Amino acid sequence: HLALKQQQLEAEGVEPAEAARRARLALGNATLYQETLSAQWSFPALESLWRDIVFGLRMLRKDKVFTIVALVTLALGIGANTAVFSLLNSLLWRSLPVREPQQLVRLRLTNVPPTDRAWVNGRAVTAKERRRVPFPFYQELEKHPDFQAVFGAAGQGPFVVDSAGEAYKLEAASVTGTYFPALGVEPVAGRLLTPDDDIAGGPSTGWGAVISESAWTRLFHRSPAAIGAQISIERTPFTIIGVAPRTFTGVNPGSAPDVWMPASAFETMFPKWSWRANRDMGFIEPMARLKPGVDLNQARDRLAALSVPMLRAVKPDGISGQAEKHYLAMKIDMVPASSGYSYLVDIFRPALWTLLAAVGAVLLIAATNLTNLILARATARRKEIAIRLAIGASSGRIRRQLIVESSLLAMAGAGAGVVCARWLAAALVRGASRDTTRIHLDASLDLTVLAFTGALLAAVVLIAGCIPAWSAVRGAIGEHARGVTASKLATRLRGGLIVLQVGLSLALLIAAGLLIASLR
Repeated sequence: HLALKQQQLEAEGVEPAEAARRARLALGNATLYQETLSAQWSFPALESLWRDIVFGLRMLRKDKVFTIVALVTLALGIGANTAVFSLLNSLLWRSLPVREPQQLVRLRLTNVPPTDRAWVNGRAVTAKERRRVPFPFYQELEKHPDFQAVFGAAGQGPFVVDSAGEAYKLEAASVTGTYFPALGVEPVAGRLLTPDDDIAGGPSTGWGAVISESAWTRLFHRSPAAIGAQISIERTPFTIIGVAPRTFTGVNPGSAPDVWMPASAFETMFPKWSWRANRDMGFIEPMARLKPGVDLNQARDRLAALSVPMLRAVKPDGISGQAEKHYLAMKIDMVPASSGYSYLVDIFRPALWTLLAAVGAVLLIAATNLTNLILARATARRKEIAIRLAIGASSGRIRRQLIVESSLLAMAGAGAGVVCARWLAAALVRGASRDTTRIHLDASLDLTVLAFTGALLAAVVLIAGCIPAWSAVRGAIGEHARGVTASKLATRLRGGLIVLQVGLSLALLIAAGLLIASLR
């Protein structure tokens, strides 16, 4: 456009130099046009944010001591919280790696007799439910029309397993033949147990067993020859028929069986134990898969209405009077079991929630400590901020740049915290395990854990980023306007944060002392 205007003026007889001057005057400020077009065809907000990120990284690299101290503080605080939360998530909320876990329910008896006892942390307490039911009662549950399949486990524990002349102490679980088909688990090799493997007297080919993928690796080095190999469990022969996937460790979070065998094999292993006809002893922990389209609440109501006739059908012999009244007063209940259920919930859930509250307080202490560090650093940079204000930078622009710096620091600390969380979670699991009881909890990251870590990150940015940014800019404005050398507000704020840190630390110390005393 400039060249065309100049040519037009020259054609009218204007000298070239004068034509160039007039063309520039006619078209106006070319640099302004360039900046306007650049703003229209680019993303100035993103470009400004990128410049803030680059500048923030440069400032953090410049102050290495501050950056390292802040990162360690955040890594420990966020890592401890993520570790404890990941264990809670694994124990309570993570869905089982099976087909449509939302259709699974756990069956139990509630309103149990007052004489019932349950063992929690080695102490007998009044039971709130019966999780195990006699086998005849389990057979009654199988008839309920709302269930697509009923399955369960008859027990799990350490057994001596002989393989190729060598003895191993492995965790073995006894399950019904409907266990794997109802869950929809696919084998890694061979096949899994079916109802034909769990019949009275055993199949004509002998008892079959399924091993875990880790046992397959440890005992057979992942050899295909493991399928069909002979093992013995407590001197009872079994044939390995398949391998369960590594992702599947059963329906009880915290436990990881090495071997699954049919419940009917107990007839051979313990011939004097007449569990099939026994109506007194709880034998199986029942679970069920609801039929598609069946509403859980309606199915629960229908099952509860059948409590008395089902209980009467399998009433133990010789029960009468008050004992019979308490027995028939029990109710059959079902609860969602998409994440399974474990005895570890009763043992560790209160402790994990208490520990989560404690490490939450630790993170709050770490965040206030980091806020103090950033406030002190911002005080040292107040002259720089005052100069930037003097040459035209807006207070909002400077606050954003300071918040970006804090966000970069918080994100790096969160990343380091996630790495620390895996080590801390593994250490907690090892500390809770015993020689006779191995605990296996998957503390890997999933969307729930990542969302929790993201919430912690947002809280740290809010506390350790926004407060110092607001205070630093306000102090710099005061210095620029009045020539003061210190911000009374920042001093009071830092003093208040120190008081908060000391108060939280004392409260945490007292709570830790009481917790230790209660565990003795």
